[in-house]
Amino acid sequence: MSDAHVGNRNEATAASGGYPQVVRFLILSGSERGGAVFSEFIHSQFEAEITIARSGGDALMKLEDAVDPFDFVLVNPPLAPDYPQRRAELAEKLGEATNALILFVVSEEEYEPLRAPFREQGVLLLKKPISKQTLLSTLEIMQAVQTRMGKLSEQATKLQEKLEDMKLITRAKLVLMQNLNMTENAAHKYLEKQAMDLRARKRDVAINVLKLYDNPSK
Repeated sequence: MSDAHVGNRNEATAASGGYPQVVRFLILSGSERGGAVFSEFIHSQFEAEITIARSGGDALMKLEDAVDPFDFVLVNPPLAPDYPQRRAELAEKLGEATNALILFVVSEEEYEPLRAPFREQGVLLLKKPISKQTLLSTLEIMQAVQTRMGKLSEQATKLQEKLEDMKLITRAKLVLMQNLNMTENAAHKYLEKQAMDLRARKRDVAINVLKLYDNPSK
């Protein structure tokens, strides 16, 4: 990486007005020196936990064995014969093994042949030589994307839970209507009153109703 002024992680944290977020990196580097350079730079800019892999197989094994998922995979591959095809195959395997954002740092010779397949795979690509500022900006963008993806995932989970609650409550209303001859409005008010009296969620009240009236063994 070429030199350029970048702030340290304390400056970045102060600028953001928050506490540093620990991010988990898997660095796949064909050379020990390359792995050390990237690791040192990342440690200087992020509150990071870094794992080093020396081959594609080693990286895939570390992804599979990881107790906590990685946030980012940074690949600094060695030169190899048939590199476009082998790089694309490695990127595909890594993408299948993890939900982490993946960044390949490749030579100028490798860059053009890999742009199209990597774009299709959703893998980021940087061309050497790269400045520290370019790498930092790329990693910060990746972190922002990951944060946004996490929020969208949380929203999707909450929406799914809400839909499941609605299904349970609807089923409970139907059971009340069938077993106690209630109207839809009366069943709705019954569930609300039970939830208020018991200080429980309508979901829990609905589950109790289903257990009581919707049991095939009864």
